[in-house]
Amino acid sequence: MPRTPALAGVSATMLVIAALALFVFEVAHRPRIARAPLLPPVAFPKPIAGAGLPLVSFQDPRAIILVGNPYSPPRSLSPSTGAR
Repeated sequence: MPRTPALAGVSATMLVIAALALFVFEVAHRPRIARAPLLPPVAFPKPIAGAGLPLVSFQDPRAIILVGNPYSPPRSLSPSTGAR
């Protein structure tokens, strides 16, 4: 059932009144902005001697597959030294 123009106008007017009421309510009841207390001044910290960028190294994990683990004990390839 389509609305008649008169009912559409009443609905639009009620929407505008509700929007204005909400706007007035928000502006009237706006809380005060609380300010944080200022900290007392302190001495500036001394710089660290020799400070710089940290040394970060990256080892490619694919290289270990081809080379092997250099920290593993050496193994013999002959079957005579194998454990039973």
